[in-house]
Amino acid sequence: MCTDYKRLTAEDISEWAESDEGKAFNKAYFQELKEKNLRQEYRYYKFEKWLEKGGDFNKLMYGLFLKHGDEWCEKCSEKGHEPYPNNTLQFIIDYAFRYGKGVTKKTIKIYNFHASFPYNIVEFNGFFFQVVYGQGSFVRIYNKDDGREMLTI
Repeated sequence: MCTDYKRLTAEDISEWAESDEGKAFNKAYFQELKEKNLRQEYRYYKFEKWLEKGGDFNKLMYGLFLKHGDEWCEKCSEKGHEPYPNNTLQFIIDYAFRYGKGVTKKTIKIYNFHASFPYNIVEFNGFFFQVVYGQGSFVRIYNKDDGREMLTI
């Protein structure tokens, strides 16, 4: 097989994929991906059970809003990063976009839309989650009741 990656051809890649090494790599890779997906599904399941048992989603969200305040933004900036969601908030955002109800600008009364770039909005448990795609993506979270922007990250 060619090891000069500048001259690597589709034939070289196909040859490697059909080799024992390539087959073993693919099997291990897809097994790892399957296990990762199963772990994520189990986390979603546990979260759903928490909600069903009366977990206080508003309390969770307002706690996350507080954690992602000025101190969080400064911490991210010191590391040379734009502010980003912590693992818990990222999980909530992922869950909302996977299981939330899709909405359009016409169906809700949020006037602070960032219309210059494409975006998606979902409603989940009393909040609107908006992801805006552009040169950099960001998420805005609004209170469904009054349309107040709670967080941009």
